[in-house]
Amino acid sequence: MFRDTASKRSIRQVLRDRTGSSIAEAIAGVALILVIAGALGMGATTDIGAISTMATKAERQALVTSLVGDVHAISSWGTPSAPNTQTITLPNGHQVKVTTWRVDTAVSTTLTAVAPISSSADAADCSGPSALAKQGCIYASRLHADGLDGVEPYAIVRKDPTMGATAPVGTVDPRVSTTTSIPQGTTFATGTDSVATVWRYLVTAHSTESNGEIQITQAGKVLALFPVDGTENNYFGTFTAQLNTPVTATVTSGNVIVKNVFIYRAGSTS
Repeated sequence: MFRDTASKRSIRQVLRDRTGSSIAEAIAGVALILVIAGALGMGATTDIGAISTMATKAERQALVTSLVGDVHAISSWGTPSAPNTQTITLPNGHQVKVTTWRVDTAVSTTLTAVAPISSSADAADCSGPSALAKQGCIYASRLHADGLDGVEPYAIVRKDPTMGATAPVGTVDPRVSTTTSIPQGTTFATGTDSVATVWRYLVTAHSTESNGEIQITQAGKVLALFPVDGTENNYFGTFTAQLNTPVTATVTSGNVIVKNVFIYRAGSTS
C-alpha cells in the first residue's frame, strides 16, 4: 500500500484529511473554481449577446427616427397601399432594409418608416403598414405641418407683386402692384363668393396726398373704411358679406398706390 513517508499515513488517510492541506480538498477546490469560471463565462457570453441586441435595436431606432424627421430624406416615400422598401447602409457599414410611406392632407404630411429589429436572417418581415403591430419591427412616424403656402386661405380677390405674370384672382385694376397711383372714384378690386359670408381683407397701400381713403362696399353698404396716409401700411380687417353679391374696393379720396390686395374667406360658410 502506498504510504505518506513523511507522516507515515496511507493514501486513503490523506484523501480523508480535513485539515485543508489534503489532495482531496485541493482537487475539490480546483473543481469548484472551474465550475465558477464556467458560470461566469456563460454569463459574460449572455451579457455580450444582450448588449449586441440592444445596440442593433438602438441604431435602427435612430435610423427610422432620422428618416421621418426630414421629408427630403428619401426621394420616393411610397404610400400606405404601395410602400417603398429600400436597403440603407449605415455609417458603420451595417445594411438595414427600411420600408417607408407618406400620407398627405390639405395641411400636413405624415411620414412613417419601419425596419426589422433583428439583423439576422430570420428577421421579421416589416414591409408594410401591418408591420407596425409586429413585435419584431421597430418604426417611427412624424407629422409635418405645411408652410404658409400650403395652408393659404381661399382667395376671393388677390393681386400682389410676387404673382408676376400670373393672372389675379377676381377683377383687379392693372395699376395694382405697380407704382402708378389710382385716382379717387376708381374701383380697383371686385370679388364674389357663393360659399363664405365672413371675409377678411389685407390691403397694402399709401397715398400720394394726405387725405387718401379706401372703402369696401357691397350693394351700397359700407363694409370697411380706412384712411390711407403717405406711408405704406398694411390695412386689414374682417366683415360680413352676402353670398353671390359683388364686393368692391374703391379709392374714395386722394390718389392711392395699392401694392397688393388680398380678400379671402374667413368662415361662416353656408
